[in-house]
Amino acid sequence: MNKRVFYQNSPLFYLNILVLLAIIGIGISVVIVLLMGYLSWRDFWFWLSLIAAIGTIAFFIPEVIHVARNRIILLADKIIVPANKGERKIQHKVEIQYVDIKRIYLVASNKDSNGKSVFGVFVLMPYIIFEEYDGSQKAVNVYYYSKKRVANIIDLTVERAKKQGGELGGKSGSELIKDFINSMKK
Repeated sequence: MNKRVFYQNSPLFYLNILVLLAIIGIGISVVIVLLMGYLSWRDFWFWLSLIAAIGTIAFFIPEVIHVARNRIILLADKIIVPANKGERKIQHKVEIQYVDIKRIYLVASNKDSNGKSVFGVFVLMPYIIFEEYDGSQKAVNVYYYSKKRVANIIDLTVERAKKQGGELGGKSGSELIKDFINSMKK
């Protein structure tokens, strides 16, 4: 069993990368045109474009890094989810041994992964809940993951838990997601 890493795949993430690459391309073309002597240094539009490009890059680079750091890591014997960084910590560090998992299900909450309120967060976010044999529950925020990716994470977790002698069974990841969506409609 090898290591599997699941990164967020929000359309917003790809849009951020696309916009960042477009702005970098525009910035490079402006610099080339400037170096070729077609624009003067006093050209208002040049400075406006340059400031806009630098400002946008300064805004989007931390966002892209933030999204890339948020990941779910499935190792041979456990799941690791690093804590996210930032002013609003939604996901706290979670480590779960496969053999300790009794049940997996999905819930929606506007709290963090420890069940505490977060100032300014009003949106219900989906969490995968890993219930352990001792009764404790560990939550993994999957707000920025696609349904297919969440189902894949659940299915791989169940598969690895069974290989290690765990008694985890029940519904597939797709079935859990369908049940979750139906329960949200009620």
